Amino acid sequence: MKHLLTEVARKDADYVLSGLVDGMKENNYQIYDDIEEMPKYMRIAAETISVSYMILYNHNLGVKNYMKNDILKRQYIYEKGIVMLSYFMTPKGFDIFLDQCDREVNGTLIESNKRLETKDG
Repeated sequence: MKHLLTEVARKDADYVLSGLVDGMKENNYQIYDDIEEMPKYMRIAAETISVSYMILYNHNLGVKNYMKNDILKRQYIYEKGIVMLSYFMTPKGFDIFLDQCDREVNGTLIESNKRLETKDG
């Protein structure tokens, strides 16, 4: 049985991603070097994309903390959002964003491993 993203989840995801588009329009399509330079609602969308990346990364490692529709929504946000973000940032800024996502995932894994070692030891 194929699972599809619900209409409500898709609309919610589109609403989050609309922060990027609205921000670009309001700021005359300025291209950013850093997420921190973006208006607040654009940063919120970028952070949501980053969190979606982390959730999907962990899900692909076998961590099943989320329901199927939540994973589909995060996948939708990440796939659409990462493309949008690449157009709204300089190549260097976008690479830095991707590196930060990877560091956050690796930092989360390191912290989780430390907690497990402390718990077991």
